[in-house]
Amino acid sequence: MTLDKLSLMMGRGFNAVDKRFDAVDKRFDSVDARLSVLESDSKEMKHEMAVLKASIRELTNTLDAFLKRLTDHEGEFELLKREMKFVKKILKEKLHVDLEREMPRSVA
Repeated sequence: MTLDKLSLMMGRGFNAVDKRFDAVDKRFDSVDARLSVLESDSKEMKHEMAVLKASIRELTNTLDAFLKRLTDHEGEFELLKREMKFVKKILKEKLHVDLEREMPRSVA
């Protein structure tokens, strides 16, 4: 075997290896493209999650304020009921006015 034949044979071997690396390069390009899409999707999802968290936080604050007002109104209503019972008791004892008998049942 001569040096020329040996160099041709090695050249063909290197060309075959280059072709294989070209295929691998194409695969990596495909993987890079997919990763870019995933990265873009990930950024979009993070943004959507931030918007969703802000919406949930706002809704929670609104519900907290509503429940506080509702609780305050319930407390005031209970206080008014007790005061009304007290007023009815005094009217009955001192003035002999029984509002329970004099008022229709649907109003009492």
